[in-house]
Amino acid sequence: MPDFWPSCCTFKLPIMTRFLFFLLVAIFLTACGDPGSTGTRKGDVPVFAVIPKATSHMFWRRVQAGAEAAGQAEEVEIIWDGPAEESDLPKQVALVQQYTAEGVSAILLAPLDSRSLVASVRAARKRGISVIIFDSDLDAEDYESFVATDNLEAGRICGQAMAKGLPEGASVGILRYMEGSASTTAREEGFIQGLSEAPENLKLVELPLFAGPTVESAKMAAQQILDKHPKLAGMFTPNETASEGMLEVLEARGLTEQVRFIGFDANDALVAGIKRGSVYALAMQDPYKMGYLAVETAMKVVKQQPFARRIDTGITLIDADNLDSPEVQKLFAAPAGSGQP
Repeated sequence: MPDFWPSCCTFKLPIMTRFLFFLLVAIFLTACGDPGSTGTRKGDVPVFAVIPKATSHMFWRRVQAGAEAAGQAEEVEIIWDGPAEESDLPKQVALVQQYTAEGVSAILLAPLDSRSLVASVRAARKRGISVIIFDSDLDAEDYESFVATDNLEAGRICGQAMAKGLPEGASVGILRYMEGSASTTAREEGFIQGLSEAPENLKLVELPLFAGPTVESAKMAAQQILDKHPKLAGMFTPNETASEGMLEVLEARGLTEQVRFIGFDANDALVAGIKRGSVYALAMQDPYKMGYLAVETAMKVVKQQPFARRIDTGITLIDADNLDSPEVQKLFAAPAGSGQP
């Protein structure tokens, strides 16, 4: 007789009856589920939590559209959830922990910080949740696949474009984005590499400050750089908000003819800057493709199909000469999500 059987129940059940009783108990316990297992919300449909750096920027809204399109094609439920702005690291950490606790099938994450998300990602994988990192890398490779632009090479292309045609010994500035952001750090280092490879012997100028997560914070940093170095011949910024902030300051100061400005990512304001001649070039990623391939890769992982460990989603340097080309217009035509969960 089992230890938990009430003392009053001392009668003996037939063997078959006892077998059926314990079978029903086992079925019930199985139905309750293992708290460490992953589940689904709609029958057998996998659930993927896609957590970007932010939800408000056009870049991330295009990632959302790509992820949701892949979700429809792969018959996956997509949960789009992230911080409103790229300054809210605690929110992103909390979301990874939340969806780990919920036991989603996969977490697709664009880490705001290359170090601060490592522990949460490891915890998710210990729960049996597949993890795809996109856009920006982690300091530890505790994930299945990395889907992103080759940011080092993209920055290098920008550095080479900056150097071409500038006078010998000209000063070129760089406004870095934020400490801990792996994607933009790679772009910045790539830009410096490209600049150093030029025969013009250009001089790199930078101050120990960062653009920060918003256009307003970028404008403040841009003003400090230009106050300190008013004779710059070139300037590079590594992401959308830093680029938009720098553009506003250059135009406000009437420096767009003096300063060759190359930015990263594209929105309406930056493209209009190309048309006005205020922006020399923009490095344009393919966020729609990034979102789509991240979900597609996660599905391969969940299905235990072969998948690529690293996927480069490509870069296009756009300027006044190719702005209206079919290749560039196709990138602009990519749909954008609502930004809402």
